[in-house]
Amino acid sequence: MREEAVRAQYPFEDIGIYLQPIENGRAAHLEFIIPYSPEDAGECALVKNLHQSSSEAMYTLGALFTRAYGKWSQMVYGRNALQYQTAKLIKETLDPNNIMNPGKLGF
Repeated sequence: MREEAVRAQYPFEDIGIYLQPIENGRAAHLEFIIPYSPEDAGECALVKNLHQSSSEAMYTLGALFTRAYGKWSQMVYGRNALQYQTAKLIKETLDPNNIMNPGKLGF
């Protein structure tokens, strides 16, 4: 994240980091909080680009996006056909009448 923030010219020291070890320290949940002013179009564009580039970089390094929606859904499911098919099968099993978000997997 530091490398991507520097590349995007976003002050890394402003980014909040939440790290929670899970599974007895075998894995971890990691979040980054990137503050910005929604009224500032330039800052919005900067953060949008940082979010995209850092997500791509982390996914390439092996990060797991457990809630892949929005731009993450395109990144994750577009590269992992098995994960996409599994999500589709689960939705078909839990929603056989296709009444919850018809035609969508929830992302």
